[in-house]
Parts: sequence; C-alpha cells; structure tokens
Amino acid sequence: MRSTRALDILDQTSCGRRLLPVVGHLVDHRNNRISAKATLFVGRRVQNPSWTAKQLTQPDARVRANAVEALWGVDSPAAAGILEDCSGDRNHRVVGNSLLVFTF
Repeated sequence: MRSTRALDILDQTSCGRRLLPVVGHLVDHRNNRISAKATLFVGRRVQNPSWTAKQLTQPDARVRANAVEALWGVDSPAAAGILEDCSGDRNHRVVGNSLLVFTF
C-alpha cells in the first residue's frame, strides 16, 4: 500500500495543479484503493461538478465517496445538486460525505 501512502503525501504537500498530469491517469487504476485516492487528489484540484458526476458512475463506493468529498467547499448550484443527489446513494460513506457539507 505504499502507492496509496505516496498519494496521501502528495495530496498534503502539493496543493496546486502541477501534478495532475502525473496523477490524473491513476483515477482509472485497476486497484480500487489507488483509484479512490487519485480521485480525491484530482477532484480537490479540479473541483468541477461535471468531473465529479462522471466519477459517481463508478461501482466502487470509495471512489464515489472521495469524489463527493472533493466537492467540499465548492459553492455552486451544480455542486449542491450533486451533493443532494448523493444523499440517496446506497453507500453510507457517500451519503455521509454529501451531508457533511450541509452541516456547516
């Protein structure tokens, strides 16, 4: 699991977009843990509701939950709509991540 730890370190130390070309392809990695970490990394940097909506079609709940978490702080009607829609997801973490925003 060194790969996921490396993504955590990159996420904490690099807040810009310069690593997107390096990490972006990992969103589609066959390992779901790596894919989920990469989704959070990329999603935090692009903060694009359309990109997030595409990630919500993934079957892995970790990927969907991290895509939702990446929208935290985005103040737009599109982001609010996605978060509201995710409150009905079949996974508790996706639901929790979507509702957490509305408690602030």
